[in-house]
Amino acid sequence: MGNVIELKNVGKTYTIGEVKLDVLKGISLSLKKGEDLAIIGASGSGKTTMLNMIGILDTPTIGHVLIDGKDVSKMNTSEQAEVRRNKIGFVFQFFYLLPNLTALENVELPMMFNKKRNVGRGEELLKQVGLEKRMHHYPGQLSGGERQRVAIARALINEPEIILADEPTGNLDSKSGKQIMDILYGLNKKKISLIVITHDTSIAKNIKRKIYLKDGQIIKGR
Repeated sequence: MGNVIELKNVGKTYTIGEVKLDVLKGISLSLKKGEDLAIIGASGSGKTTMLNMIGILDTPTIGHVLIDGKDVSKMNTSEQAEVRRNKIGFVFQFFYLLPNLTALENVELPMMFNKKRNVGRGEELLKQVGLEKRMHHYPGQLSGGERQRVAIARALINEPEIILADEPTGNLDSKSGKQIMDILYGLNKKKISLIVITHDTSIAKNIKRKIYLKDGQIIKGR
């Protein structure tokens, strides 16, 4: 089975005035379809920047990022957007739901930018995450855990091969956080590749593969 994600000697340098900041330093990593991975590190270790490289939200200063064997770091912005839209689902710490849209409308929003339309899929996904009675509520009427479940359903709407979760339990209490991680673990059992960014090792305890970042480098795990 080939690699769904591959990073080859990826480095990222930001220039702020006359100061150059090396955030990633020669990261190499591969992930096969259906594998799960936790990227663990303290704030400032480079883990979110690494996730942005994998999610094609940023491009490396050096090195290459491959999705399904294609070098996305060499693609133009429209080609990158198409890969991101069709291959990758994102779950963020702060949910990023539109407050004037219902849960169902938030979930269905990415389909507006995709040629693939699946009527009823949004309702089906909200049922899967236990929100069949809350789909017509607005984000302000939902708890933090419920909003994150809406975000997971939204991440799944275009049937991605990869889910990238950046501190998905960071704004939740421990009970809600466990529920969210259980949902994410369940997705991985369905052969969706799962990458979770966290600073909390207890969040990653059920993830089989772990790497640890420090100062932009992998210091443990592969």
